[in-house]
Amino acid sequence: MVKFLDFIKAEINIWVFHPSLWTRKLLAPKIIIDDLEKLDAQRLMKAGIEAIAIDYDGVVVAYHSLKKPEESKVQKIRELSQLFTVGILSNRKGKLLQSLEATLRELKLPILRCEKMKPHPDAYHNAAVCLSMPPSKTAIVEDRLVTGIAGANKLGMYTIWISHPVKDGKEPWNVRTYRVVEEGLMRFYQWLSGN
Repeated sequence: MVKFLDFIKAEINIWVFHPSLWTRKLLAPKIIIDDLEKLDAQRLMKAGIEAIAIDYDGVVVAYHSLKKPEESKVQKIRELSQLFTVGILSNRKGKLLQSLEATLRELKLPILRCEKMKPHPDAYHNAAVCLSMPPSKTAIVEDRLVTGIAGANKLGMYTIWISHPVKDGKEPWNVRTYRVVEEGLMRFYQWLSGN
């Protein structure tokens, strides 16, 4: 029974079923871009953003990849870290965490960790605290709508959605399922509002 509950917490993430996260307002990111390299630093500065939390899986590398990130993504993170306080938001563990730590040693960036998984509000609040910035001055870059964008919007962060996440073969079934449902619902909301 304990193993089953651990599986549910790790793989299913019951917080994604919280009804308040599936609203039109919370699923709407402030910015939609294809990939991290297209993030416009000037636009963020004009919006008063001073810190950026970047999701690692799907934004920088493929989901649960042990490979090093592409040099173009590393270079973009370096550029952003010269203008903003930047950290990597991740719940990675074990070998996956070691792979992330090796990358971040090179970039000299903190890992923003929390015991609670996104979209739990503590994960985003902790990220802002670790970056020493209020949520209103913190941007978050995510590849998922409910587990990334909705939770951050709920806390008042500036949300940036990567519409074409980094993929390396097949993603786990639960991630693929969430993406299909999240993106379908977002398109439905856009259709309702005539966008």
